[in-house]
Amino acid sequence: MIKLATIGTSWITADFVKAAQTVEGIEYVGAYSRDIIKARVFAAKFGGKLCFDDLDEFACSEDFDSVYIASPNVFHYEQSKLLLNAGKNVICEKPITVTPEQLSELQTLAKEKDLVYMEAIMFLHIPELQILKDTMKTIGNITSAHLDFSQLSSKYKLLTPDFVPNIFNPRMAAGCLMDIGIYNVYTALELFGVPETIKADSYFMSTGADSHGVAVFNYPDKQVTLNYSKVAQSYGYSQIFGDNGTILIPSISQLNNMKVIYSDGIEKILSEDLSRTYIMSCEAKAFRNYIEKKDNYPEYNYVSDIALKTSKAMFEIRKQNPEFLF
Repeated sequence: MIKLATIGTSWITADFVKAAQTVEGIEYVGAYSRDIIKARVFAAKFGGKLCFDDLDEFACSEDFDSVYIASPNVFHYEQSKLLLNAGKNVICEKPITVTPEQLSELQTLAKEKDLVYMEAIMFLHIPELQILKDTMKTIGNITSAHLDFSQLSSKYKLLTPDFVPNIFNPRMAAGCLMDIGIYNVYTALELFGVPETIKADSYFMSTGADSHGVAVFNYPDKQVTLNYSKVAQSYGYSQIFGDNGTILIPSISQLNNMKVIYSDGIEKILSEDLSRTYIMSCEAKAFRNYIEKKDNYPEYNYVSDIALKTSKAMFEIRKQNPEFLF
């Protein structure tokens, strides 16, 4: 039985715990927060009996063996390192670290300590991803793709000269690319591999964080365009274009309601409306499986590898836009 604790008390932590509690072999035991009241309330909501406001005490606890981290991005590296050194398996919200150097260091540390250290990327672990890949083989020669994740942030209207939400605070290593653009990058690398070149443009708000951006991944035989925004809402599809059909994807982060339209007009539904609990339960199940079978588990090695490739690609995007402060 994997005993799971959490860092963070936001909605995404709540969603993950709810999903994890549907997975056999995972028991939720408690929470850490800098505010002990928040930790106590959050843990109790999900049946956890442990609460901490001291991070070192939390890391050293022998009452759990695995941790889900959903703190501000800038804390991911130091918290993950502390927990790995304390012998805990770690699943960390994206971005798992700010830089590829940090990620490589912690992946090495986890391997040395025979622990699991993985990034929480929902779509990587659902069966619908394989359905998408199989369908790509049926649409002929793929010449291009457009991957869009534009979602107007609920925090955008809260932004004032006197209040900057963490998601728009560059000191938290936050902004559009790190929050949702990472899904565009993951999708491109997962479906098409590492590009020959990357060309990126990012646009910044008064806080210093990026609000939206565009990146072009160039391959020998195709071009993949990535569009991401936290200040506008898209109502269209991401699309993969082949000479025998087009795949339409409403959500690249969840792969809901996908369909393919072939050149002869025939349409086929590829996925239904998928609940967040289902999607995150697949992620939690993968985490459990990696812990139980980590001695020779190729899928774990694969997700570790693509996490590092994604981190490197995101670093390249930031490098091309020197306004980034991290």
